[in-house]
Amino acid sequence: MTCTSEHPTKEDFEFKGEKCVQDATAAPFGPKILLVDDRVDNLQLLACLLKPLGVPIFSATSGREALNLMVSTEFAVVLLDIQMPDMDGFQVATEMKFTVLNVSTPVIFLTAQYGDEVDAFAAYNVGAIDFIRKPFHPYILQSKVKLFIELNLKTCHERMLVAEVRNSAAVISANLAHEKLIAETLQRAMLASIPPRIVAGYEIACCYEPALDEAMVGGDYYDAFLLDSNSLVLVVGDIMGKGLAAATQIADAKYSLRTLMRETGDPVVAMQRMNAHMCRVPVKRTVGASTTDTAGDPICAIIALLDRRTNKVRIATAGMDGIAVQTSVGEVLTFDPIGNPIGIVADARFGSIELSLEPGDRLLMFTDGITEARINGDLFGVDGVAAFIQLQASEDRSSLDLLLQGILDAAKRYAGGQLSDDSCLLAIARDRV
Repeated sequence: MTCTSEHPTKEDFEFKGEKCVQDATAAPFGPKILLVDDRVDNLQLLACLLKPLGVPIFSATSGREALNLMVSTEFAVVLLDIQMPDMDGFQVATEMKFTVLNVSTPVIFLTAQYGDEVDAFAAYNVGAIDFIRKPFHPYILQSKVKLFIELNLKTCHERMLVAEVRNSAAVISANLAHEKLIAETLQRAMLASIPPRIVAGYEIACCYEPALDEAMVGGDYYDAFLLDSNSLVLVVGDIMGKGLAAATQIADAKYSLRTLMRETGDPVVAMQRMNAHMCRVPVKRTVGASTTDTAGDPICAIIALLDRRTNKVRIATAGMDGIAVQTSVGEVLTFDPIGNPIGIVADARFGSIELSLEPGDRLLMFTDGITEARINGDLFGVDGVAAFIQLQASEDRSSLDLLLQGILDAAKRYAGGQLSDDSCLLAIARDRV
């Protein structure tokens, strides 16, 4: 294929490990492509083919130059040649996992040598997403790269939302004398209303109540969103800190988990990636006029992924045991906690629970503001939740909203009328046939 006059030329690009000259004024945010090949003519051809996508294109003629670029620039996708001198594509893909900005950047290998299972195993083992064999069809190349550009655009948009929340917090903190007001503002901003019929065949309800003690504002939140028309994600989370720091971290947790679930479609993998990031990258916190890098507060969470076609739910937990299932016949099932909190140890493992929701079954998820309601040192616990559900079911099977409010009220009564921590409940019920 030959580039027309409207496309970049070799002189335009100056392939010396730097960004294409034509893209020098590109914004610091937004998707970018990295091309890595030791042959300049191959880089030229790739850049010409990908120019219509309208995003900045970087290039490197060696693995080391590519890694140097990855230190300071985040890419939406890397197109990486396997056969290169000094450092081959497998080595580059392995080492890029140690760069903060590109630890999860998708890699597409370009090769004329690929063809055996050994190479395939090695490639996927270092994180390859796909292979494109030379010579390749230009439209196939554009389509594959365009997909990752679109995914990165969604990620950038959500990061902008997080930045807006952080900026709002900074403005509010300069005008309000009391930190609790700021924390509550941010916390409630993250608790958007959830449509009760967000997915066909199921009803959703949620309940949240902040702690009354001003010194104990926590970081509880819930979330529900669709991956597609048949896949629903439910999340309850609890930042293990208090005050403004915990409230602002809710935004990071919420949008990070949304992005990771869209990228992976797997609750356990999403937790693993978020854990790796939190253990590696410090959080910037501003106190007065100074900003410092500190470790983020650990996060306890439950993530449930419902497949409406099979009515199966996969649940991943991180340091939280607030799960109960009420069956259509009134039986209540509880489960032991699985996994450590997110953000404590880099090699943490997160397991999962597989459930099948029959018609009339209800899945409930709740934070430790409920289970740790206490009197004289005795906890309300998951057993207290289960006992209330069974008692309530024996009297009358009420609506999902009333059930959650009833659990909250029972925990408060157990604790003498007031809870010392935020409480969050989220439930989904399959319609009866």
